[in-house]
Amino acid sequence: MCILLTKDKYSIEHGEEKQLYECYLWLCPESEGGYSVVLPELPGVVGQGETKEEAIEDVKEAFQAAAAEYLEKGGRIPWKRDCDPSEKPSDAKEKWIVVHV
Repeated sequence: MCILLTKDKYSIEHGEEKQLYECYLWLCPESEGGYSVVLPELPGVVGQGETKEEAIEDVKEAFQAAAAEYLEKGGRIPWKRDCDPSEKPSDAKEKWIVVHV
């Protein structure tokens, strides 16, 4: 699940207004090498990379883009609240990340 850590906007880097989210993800090693990342509660938000760090950065960018668009268009992010833990791949590692939107 992603959690909005603050409802108040605050300034970071160059005075740009952003919101802070803590997001739950699945980090999956790929058989061909590298990693993929899924945010299970926001379908379509995925990332990939040669290293864990690259894959996590990629999914952060995907979340930022998706969240910004949802917030601009409708004012709310359509979270999937009924995420089934059994959908998690057996080799996936669970992690939490912090993302600015």
